[in-house]
Amino acid sequence: MVRGHRLTDSEKYRLLELLGYDAGTVKAAETPGYRVLKHELGAPLLVEKIPESEAPAQNPFDAILHVENALGLGIEGAAHLDSIPRPADYRQEFDRARRAAIPLIKIVTGWSDYYRDQFTIRGHDIHKIEQALGILFDVSIDVTREMAGKSSKGARKQTALTEVIRRLRHTFSDYYQGKRTKRKRQGAFQSLAQWEKDELAFVDTALLDARLVRKGHYDLPRLFRDPRCTPKSM
Repeated sequence: MVRGHRLTDSEKYRLLELLGYDAGTVKAAETPGYRVLKHELGAPLLVEKIPESEAPAQNPFDAILHVENALGLGIEGAAHLDSIPRPADYRQEFDRARRAAIPLIKIVTGWSDYYRDQFTIRGHDIHKIEQALGILFDVSIDVTREMAGKSSKGARKQTALTEVIRRLRHTFSDYYQGKRTKRKRQGAFQSLAQWEKDELAFVDTALLDARLVRKGHYDLPRLFRDPRCTPKSM
């Protein structure tokens, strides 16, 4: 199970601000279902329960949970999603296994019955071991041949990062409180709408907080154009 990345309080409120939540809504969401009547230093909160009809349709802090879970995937999942072996890796590992199997096969098949009987005495079938070694040898040859014609060139696919961006954009789409206006056009040039700028800043803020990227060392607008980064609802 992937652990969520814990955002700092300042980044939480920055993200909520980019989603368009005002200070009053955020303050109310800190005590869901209740209204704070009195808050004095060193004293317990004095609250009253509010009717369900007055409760906000969405708790803004749920958006923060989605963000933290998405970032956790990027931190812990990168080793699995981005380190998938390339053809060259398969060739190297299975050729190594093939070469290691050859002397072991020779040893086992060359034993006399005195040595082979030691397996029978202990309840094992030496023939099955010979078969397993033969399978290892044959599969290693097949994999090496199959991967011989495949290229390992090119950059890593950034699978984890693109999936994190997709999830962050999905959260932004679900919780954004502002208006989705059209882009402004001036001849052939068009500028991003405010909500698009907010979305870029939202994703950028989250990625930087989790150190999944380095500021100035990646192109977020380009990644937004990658189909893998587009939420299915968009």
